[in-house]
Amino acid sequence: MSAHSAATQAQHTTGNSRDWLALLLYALATLLTIIASFKLGFASNDVVAIWPAAGISVWITLRYGFRALPAVFFSQFLYSMLFQDLPLSLVLWANGGNTIACYVAIATYRRFGGATNAILTMRDTLLFTVLLAGLMSVIAAIIGTTGLTLTYGLPFDASTRIAWRWFFSDATGTLLVAPALMALHRSQSSSIRKSILSLAHENLAPLYVFVLVMAILWLSVHLMPNSLGQYPVVLLTMPMCIWLAFRHDSRISMLLLCATIIGSLIIVLAAVGDASEDAMLAAQLYGVVVVCTSLFLRASNAERAVAVQSLAKERQQLEERVAARTSQLRMQAETDALTKLANRRAFQVALEKAHEAQAAQASPTYLLYMDLDQFKIVNDTSGHAAGDVLLKQVTEIIRENSRDSDTAGRLGGDEFALILRNCPEHVMLRIAESIREQIENIRFQWETEVHQIGVSIGVVPVDPEFGSLEDIKQTADAACYAAKNAGRNRVHLARSSDASLSEHRGQIRWAQRINEAIDNDQFVLYGQAIQPAQNLDDEPEHIEILLRLRDYKNKTYVQPGAFLPAAERYGLATKLDEWVVRNLIKNIYVHSAFDASERQYWINLSGASVGDERFVNYLIEQMVDSPIQPGLINFEITETAVIRNIGEAQRLMGKLHDLGCKFALDDFGSGLSSFAHLKKLPVDHLKIDGHFIRNIHKDESDRIFVQSIIDIAHAMNLQAVAEYVENDDILRVVTELGVDYIQGFGIHRPEPLMPSFSKPSIPMMPDVDQRAAQS
Repeated sequence: MSAHSAATQAQHTTGNSRDWLALLLYALATLLTIIASFKLGFASNDVVAIWPAAGISVWITLRYGFRALPAVFFSQFLYSMLFQDLPLSLVLWANGGNTIACYVAIATYRRFGGATNAILTMRDTLLFTVLLAGLMSVIAAIIGTTGLTLTYGLPFDASTRIAWRWFFSDATGTLLVAPALMALHRSQSSSIRKSILSLAHENLAPLYVFVLVMAILWLSVHLMPNSLGQYPVVLLTMPMCIWLAFRHDSRISMLLLCATIIGSLIIVLAAVGDASEDAMLAAQLYGVVVVCTSLFLRASNAERAVAVQSLAKERQQLEERVAARTSQLRMQAETDALTKLANRRAFQVALEKAHEAQAAQASPTYLLYMDLDQFKIVNDTSGHAAGDVLLKQVTEIIRENSRDSDTAGRLGGDEFALILRNCPEHVMLRIAESIREQIENIRFQWETEVHQIGVSIGVVPVDPEFGSLEDIKQTADAACYAAKNAGRNRVHLARSSDASLSEHRGQIRWAQRINEAIDNDQFVLYGQAIQPAQNLDDEPEHIEILLRLRDYKNKTYVQPGAFLPAAERYGLATKLDEWVVRNLIKNIYVHSAFDASERQYWINLSGASVGDERFVNYLIEQMVDSPIQPGLINFEITETAVIRNIGEAQRLMGKLHDLGCKFALDDFGSGLSSFAHLKKLPVDHLKIDGHFIRNIHKDESDRIFVQSIIDIAHAMNLQAVAEYVENDDILRVVTELGVDYIQGFGIHRPEPLMPSFSKPSIPMMPDVDQRAAQS
């Protein structure tokens, strides 16, 4: 046998021993109550008015099971043999009947699921009064009266009166004693001693009222000359019991309730001791009514208390769930879902607080703005799932290098930020360099690919010297941009004299102005003609769409070279392309109303638009929903944009080519890998990079290179376009080389897009650098 089994068996043996000892004590208590019942109960024909032994029998059978029945039988049998001179047959009838009645009642009560330790619900109270007190009393009365009748030959009317007294005696004893014992043992740790001692900690009002009522009843017995006049006084017990049942749900109140009824019944029975048996029966009936009413009121009060507690618990649980959900929503609102760092909104709040508290700190506070280098390659080659894993690794590096007082945040994409509070400059530089080195040392492997990234970190003191908080943020972004321009993967600390930062802040202002111009339609469409080199009369007009910005203050137009870098830097190039497409379609409507001549328009698409699937869908939707004929709107994409987004470029060009749109590969020749992709792209024109055209009449190597491009284009059934044709010498050379189209200031100067352009001639133009104007 294992140690655990031995311990379990020993514990079980100890428990059984305690149970048998408890049953022995209960049997002794039953014997004593029987003696008291005969002494105080004013027995008539060996039937007492109150039989507490029935209540004890019910309780011990409920608590200890049917093994308690021998104690029930022998405690009553012992009293009959020692203190009563009765025939053995009658003793067996009476005591056996009580035992059988107890067995049948308990079995029925359990069959219907009655409570064992307490009657705290209306259902349990109903089952208790009907199936225990009622059924047991009926069976005991029938068996006991039958024994008396058979033994003494009683007439029917006498047997009936004895049966009623027997029934009320058992019912009163059960209803008064069993609930008190059940209340005392509501939990396994309950005991009579603890219940009595708990008076020191409970409301003493029930005890005071009990003493007062008992004193009044006792005085009434001695002071009233007519014992029947004591009945109205006894009625004081009913409001007392109702008050105890309805207001005080405790173990001691149940004891006082039972004691009150028992005491009042003893006094009543003393008063009617010499009266008729009907008066005694009325007293018993009064006791049953009072105790049943009290029990049901107590059950109703207990159910109400349970309902209130349940509602309070549900409310508490609801409040806890609401609080937890509120905390969760607040965390979600303030935390980046992927990295669990502060999101942009929460980081902004932290930065505002750091800015306000800066004056009270001994050392400066620094803002570190971090932008990962080469991260887009990870997403493009290994997918966004790989990128998310890498971002988590970067997050851990930032956390490990941060102090408890610092705040780290993810501002979006691959952009992170860190607030270093009360941090000397040398400590800040050590932290920034540690972050940079650890990120640089990452060798991130995803399946067969191994990636290495870097991080450009811009640092700015959170100091009024750098202006407002918005200026400080812009300066941090400018410092990060300066780090990228300086070669990437480095730390750039912003100084107030840093010229590159002033330039970048200028780009930020341009970005704000671009957004405002898009919203208010402050841009203007310009056009520059692209002419066939052979001057074919039946060739439709080819117009390249250019963009200008109205400057109302200076009453002039801003060239795109001034604002396009800011648009590309801050992700506004796609919005500009959308504006151009939308307004060009409107302009074509105007053109069709004034001039029926055929034209072809060429729109320059930025590299950001080529790789933006949303823009592609927008562009297709505009083309499909527009009533203009296919082929009127065509597109130019720079060679570098195609190489950078080769997959996206193929999808974009394929979808639009199916709609009848043509494509020109702009700035061709600036890259060396373009030839390998020409066969895969639906290109119609090659626009030769202007760097090879502008000095072609002076540089033989440029002439050879351009000739090779033209030959390749013709071999692939493509048309070659020469840009930057600014004078007759250039025009003559490119024409001799066999170019198909020519474009430049020597052919046509850009002008606002109107319903019609006159057919451009080829005048001589000054030899000036107009690259910004042609952008």
